[in-house]
Amino acid sequence: QFSRLKVCGDLTSDNLFPLINSYAERGSWKKAEQVFLSSTELGVQKSSLLYNVMIKAYGLGKRYWKAFSLFETMESEGIIADEATFNTMIHASAKGGSVGKAVALLAEMHHRGFKPSFCSYTSVLSTFSKLRQVKEAENIFQEMKSVHAHVDEVAYNAMVNAYAEAGMLKEAEATLCAMEVEGHMTNSIACCVLMKLYGKLDMLEKAKEMFKKVECMQVHPNVQAWNILLDIYGRTGMIDTAWVSFKKMQKGGYFDKTSCKIIISILKKTGRIQEAFSVACTMK
Repeated sequence: QFSRLKVCGDLTSDNLFPLINSYAERGSWKKAEQVFLSSTELGVQKSSLLYNVMIKAYGLGKRYWKAFSLFETMESEGIIADEATFNTMIHASAKGGSVGKAVALLAEMHHRGFKPSFCSYTSVLSTFSKLRQVKEAENIFQEMKSVHAHVDEVAYNAMVNAYAEAGMLKEAEATLCAMEVEGHMTNSIACCVLMKLYGKLDMLEKAKEMFKKVECMQVHPNVQAWNILLDIYGRTGMIDTAWVSFKKMQKGGYFDKTSCKIIISILKKTGRIQEAFSVACTMK
């Protein structure tokens, strides 16, 4: 398609955008880069549109350093970054582990009068959550609420996870309740996070209650929830219960490699080598 556009003399930002974007969506950042660089060499007028889509291609291709470099080139060449540029860069920065840069870009967006998107906020929030930086996650969460008036399920899930990873049970439970009060349906992601925390705190009955809640939400059994329950049974010494649960999962066809690894570890630690071996065989 690039060759056809070249022959027809239709090399413009508007015409090249769909082509580069299609490569970006497919994760073909190299092909996107080839078109982008070739268009520049052929004298196509540079625009924020082309830079934005190329930054997106690098982000989706996990070539975050290239996205950072291109953003700097864009700014140095006097091409004004727009709202889309900043949102794309914030997402790439957060995913690439440069959460400090992402926060700085959020501040710069506000300074320029732009409104960060839900995706930008949730990307930063999720990264802080994974890093167990609770205070920073809370700040982003509150900022998001002030900018957008409400927050979505993804943001709530990230906050529940941040609190759970830090062992802050009351805060995690309160966030789940707030999620329901604001009209969001409780989802299995947040519930599984809480279920895991209950297990760590040896609150078996609470974990079971949350497990039942997850099961009621699903048409099919939730493998993640079952795996968490298996792990809890193993850590609390309920080996027979764990084994019976795993056999039930096998029979129902809702187990995975993680399920097998969990039960093998439980069985090996308690000397049930033959049973562990039989499970290992099923993995092959």
